[in-house]
Amino acid sequence: ASPRWKRVSRSFRSPGGSSRYPGMRTAPHAHAIGWILLLLTAACATPSADELFEQGLAAETAATADPSAAAASYQAAAATGHPGAHNNLGLLHYRGRGVPQDLAAAATCFQAAAAQDFAPALCNLGVMQLFGQAMPADPVAAAGLLRRAARKGDCRAAYLLGAVLDEGFGVPADPTAAAHWYERAAAQDHAAATLRLARLCWQGRGVPTDRARAVELLRGRAAAGDTAAQAQLGNWFCRGAEIERSAALDWLEAASAAGHAGAQYDLGLLLLRGAVVAEDRTRGAALVAQAAAAGLPAALARSDALAAAPGR
Repeated sequence: ASPRWKRVSRSFRSPGGSSRYPGMRTAPHAHAIGWILLLLTAACATPSADELFEQGLAAETAATADPSAAAASYQAAAATGHPGAHNNLGLLHYRGRGVPQDLAAAATCFQAAAAQDFAPALCNLGVMQLFGQAMPADPVAAAGLLRRAARKGDCRAAYLLGAVLDEGFGVPADPTAAAHWYERAAAQDHAAATLRLARLCWQGRGVPTDRARAVELLRGRAAAGDTAAQAQLGNWFCRGAEIERSAALDWLEAASAAGHAGAQYDLGLLLLRGAVVAEDRTRGAALVAQAAAAGLPAALARSDALAAAPGR
C-alpha cells in the first residue's frame, strides 16, 4: 500500500515595524531579521512532494472525489520525481479520471515510477506490456516486470505472474512456478490467487494432489462471503469432496443468489436429480436457465436438452 504522509502547514506573521509594538523603536537589525523570517515563511508555505501526493490521495479518495484536483496534485509531486505520484497519475490517465484517457501518457508515468523500482508501477507497466497497450505486446518482458514487482512483495503482481505461468500466456506453461507465486499472493490474502492455488491442489497440477488442503484454503473465504470460493466448494461437494452437506448447500445457495452461474448450474442439477436435496424440477430448470443466460456452456447444453424434453 502506498505510504501516507501527514501534511504540516505553518503560517508566520510577517515581522512588523514599530506600529505593531506601540512605544517601541525598531532596532536596525530587526529589518534584516524580518526579511529572513519572510523568506522562511515562503519556503515553509511551499508543499513538499509528499504533501502534494497526500493532497492528491485525499482528493481522489474523498467521499466526494475530485479526480481533477487529484491529477493536479499528483502532477506537481511527479514533477519532483515522486514515484507514488507518477504511478497514481498514470492510473488516472489509464482510466480517464480527472484527465482525458491516454494510455501512452499512462505508460510514460508508469515507466517513470518503474525506473525507481516502485513495485505497483512495475506491475501496472507489466500489465500494459502483457496486453500490448500503448506498446508492442511482449509477454516475456511483461513477466519480467511482474516478477520484479512480486519479489518486492506486490501481491497483485505475484498473482498475475502466477496466472501467466499457469496458462502459458505467451510464455511456456509452468504450473510449479505458478503455484509458487499463487502461494506468495495467497499468503497476503489475495482472493483470486487463493482460489487458483486451491484448484491446483485439487487437480494435482504443479503441486501434489491434496484435496483436503484445497478445501481448507477456501473454507475461510467461503465463510466470509467470497462468492467464488462458495461456488467452488459447492462444486467440489457435488464431485464427492468431504464437505459438510449443510455448509455446501448453504454456500451454493448464497453463490447462486449472488448470480454466480456455476453455482446456479450445480444447484440446479441437484434439484433436478433430487440428489442430496428434495427434487424440485421447476426451480432446478429455472436455475439452469439462469446459468445458460449468463453464457455457461454446460448450462446452455443442458438448458437446450430440458427445453426439448421438459418431462425428463
